[in-house]
Amino acid sequence: MLKAKLKASLIRLVISGLLLIPLAVVSLTHWYPNELMWAGGIQGLKLISLVDIVLGPILTFIVYQRGKKGLLSDLIIIGCLQCICFALGSWALYDRRPVAIVLADDGVHILSNHTVRQYTLKLPESEPSPTLVFLELPSDSSTWGTIKFSTEFADGIPLSYRDDLYKPLTSISDIAFKERIDDIRNFSDYSKPSNRSETEHKNETQMPCFWIPMYSKDLKGETCFNKATGLVTLVSHPDSRP
Repeated sequence: MLKAKLKASLIRLVISGLLLIPLAVVSLTHWYPNELMWAGGIQGLKLISLVDIVLGPILTFIVYQRGKKGLLSDLIIIGCLQCICFALGSWALYDRRPVAIVLADDGVHILSNHTVRQYTLKLPESEPSPTLVFLELPSDSSTWGTIKFSTEFADGIPLSYRDDLYKPLTSISDIAFKERIDDIRNFSDYSKPSNRSETEHKNETQMPCFWIPMYSKDLKGETCFNKATGLVTLVSHPDSRP
């Protein structure tokens, strides 16, 4: 009896794995590429795995009994529940994929497709994906606090959601980009840790990245940000990474 139960559970596990592997590949290569996998990708895959890889085979082990009346119906119900949970989880994973990386007043903000859709934000058309966005603010950074306050309390949205201030990061000069990095560090009292290099992470254009704060719904931390490619490397706060 035990051998039959284990065999049935193993078959269910293999089927579940065959469904999960393609989803994981697509998620980590297209929806959450490179360092963006920590912005909800890993967490979402863990939840889907819990249902698809763990609960499915366990339920099969519990209900399986050779010759049991209604066994086929039980297995079909478990399979249908798995498929429904898998479909819902896949949609949530897709909907919460990062579609914009906004260089704002206090650091980099990663916006998901869900957030962009919920707030009907209009993103500038640019490559690569996710869209790299520059939040256009006055050159006098001392006014940013007032703008941030009025946006969050009068308009009821974070400053990084002000799509009327969006510009493609690729259209910004290197000088303006570096000035924003310096302003962010001054505005947020952020200083790059001495043990992290900004020149060891370079893209094909030999442009260095710069360490600044990073924010998303799933974690907060620091990122070495490059004007051409976005997030080069990411270090999350110890209690924020799933």
